[in-house]
Amino acid sequence: MQRSTNLLADAQRTVAETEEIGIGTVQNLHGQREQLLAAQATVKETSSLTQDAAKTLNGMARRAAHNRMFLYSIIVLLLFFIGLMLWDIFKK
Repeated sequence: MQRSTNLLADAQRTVAETEEIGIGTVQNLHGQREQLLAAQATVKETSSLTQDAAKTLNGMARRAAHNRMFLYSIIVLLLFFIGLMLWDIFKK
């Protein structure tokens, strides 16, 4: 009888230990889930910021190309007028 009581007490201790381990594991998993959700939110925010930055850079590239074309047009116009002035000088 004593042996059965000891076995039952050991089994109850084992169950209690297993329950504690299970509770600890569930709490650990909950913490990891929270970390993953926070990381997911950070990734979404970073993705959004990256898309905004890409739009800004594309706009800047368009403006730079526009400014470059305008500058080339001014250079061609100035060269044309310089050529016209030289032609007028050598014509006389």
